[in-house]
Amino acid sequence: MCLNMIVILEGLSMEYIQKIENKVQELLDNESLSAAKIGRDTGLSAGMIKHLRTGYKTLDVTKFENIKKLYEYQLALEEADKE
Repeated sequence: MCLNMIVILEGLSMEYIQKIENKVQELLDNESLSAAKIGRDTGLSAGMIKHLRTGYKTLDVTKFENIKKLYEYQLALEEADKE
């Protein structure tokens, strides 16, 4: 784990980290969005999204920057739903 990531995570409470994980999981569980769509919109590979969805890869071994992209994408979707 790189030093920058450790500093970022140390500044976050476990409650906030769990909130991020829950939001990302909400996105992954959303069957109305394909892995390809999520990938295109976030710049991540559809393969990575599929691996997260199937459990082949877990969030705890996913790069923080990728988790952040997925989290921000889920928040943007929720904001768009409000409008």
